[in-house]
Amino acid sequence: MKLKNELKQSEIAKECANWIREKVEIKAYDEEYPLPQKMYLMENKKEESSCIIGSSDFTSGGLGLVPSTKLDINSYVKDNTYTQQMLNQFN
Repeated sequence: MKLKNELKQSEIAKECANWIREKVEIKAYDEEYPLPQKMYLMENKKEESSCIIGSSDFTSGGLGLVPSTKLDINSYVKDNTYTQQMLNQFN
């Protein structure tokens, strides 16, 4: 609401899009039998890497930014070794 009231959504959306272009790598599993889970890996050189594994979509509702009636079950793990194992498994 604060951003909406300040009419800065467009500016913030552009900053977010630039951040994604510079720092985000997106990979999709595209096979005959799609996976029932989603996996979001956050590799961080300054802190421990982390991952989210579960059913949440990468949407504002799936990420919990807006209310949603969809029931999602996720696990969040902040551990470099586990995150690397999940990335290896995906690859």
